Amino acid sequence: MIDILSFSWYSKIIMKNPGTSIVGKRQMLRGGDSEPRNANIMKMFNLLGFGEHAGSGVPDIFSIWREAGFVEPTIDEYFGGDEPNKTVVTLPLVEKELVETEKRPKKQPK
Repeated sequence: MIDILSFSWYSKIIMKNPGTSIVGKRQMLRGGDSEPRNANIMKMFNLLGFGEHAGSGVPDIFSIWREAGFVEPTIDEYFGGDEPNKTVVTLPLVEKELVETEKRPKKQPK
């Protein structure tokens, strides 16, 4: 499921997947180890020429976001509670420079 949220100053793409990462969040960020949750969907995308089985998807996303100058994506895994386990990847569509500028202390008038 993909949600695109947009506010006047903050836009983001949210991708939600049922269950937690099979290889673990740390390995997912590192890349190089692919363990698809649904091998048939992975095979379908490979046959269509989209996707690969190298485990480089998440590192590629982070690299592309960094090169584009956006705020770094986040990956959150949710366990238990009232909802089923899920993994949520949030891709902020906000320039990193803009956020850093807002965090700087404002100059005080003399």
